[in-house]
Amino acid sequence: MAAHHLGVARSRGPVVAARPASGRRLWALGPEASPPNGAAGRDIRALASHADQLVATSLNGPVRAYDVHTRRQRWAFGDGPADAVALRIRVCGDQLYVPYTNGSIIALDMDTGRERWRTPDGGQFDWPPAASATSLYASAGEALWAFDIHPREMPPDPEHHDDDR
Repeated sequence: MAAHHLGVARSRGPVVAARPASGRRLWALGPEASPPNGAAGRDIRALASHADQLVATSLNGPVRAYDVHTRRQRWAFGDGPADAVALRIRVCGDQLYVPYTNGSIIALDMDTGRERWRTPDGGQFDWPPAASATSLYASAGEALWAFDIHPREMPPDPEHHDDDR
C-alpha cells in the first residue's frame, strides 16, 4: 500500500485501510459474498501491496487487485484450483505469487492479473514462497525448489527431427 496507508484484513472478510501513525480508519472494502450454501462465517484474506495496488485473496471468491486511491477493482483472478488460497501471498517485481492449499503456486501479472505460470497441482509447496529478482524459492517436503520467475520456451530437442532426409 502507499506509505500513508496500512491495510488490515478482518476475520469476517472486510479489508480496512488506516493511517499507520494514528490508526484512524480511512476506508474499507466489503467482504466477498457468502458461499452458495449460505454458510456465512470467517473469510480469511491474505493481503499484499505493490505501488498503488492492494491485492486481497478470499476463501469465498477470486484474488482481486484494487487501486488504493480510488478503491476500484483493477482485476480479478478466479481460475485457480478448487482449493483455497493459502494464508500468505507474495509480490516480487511485477509478479504476484499465490500459493493454494492443494500445494500449487500460481504466478500472476501484477498489472493485469493474468496467469504467467503455475506449478503442477499437488506440488505440496507447504510454505509461502520467497522471491528474488530472478528466482522463486519454495519448500516441498524435504526439498527446496527454485523456479525461474520468467520462464522461457523450451529450446528445440536436438534429437528430434521432423524431416526424414
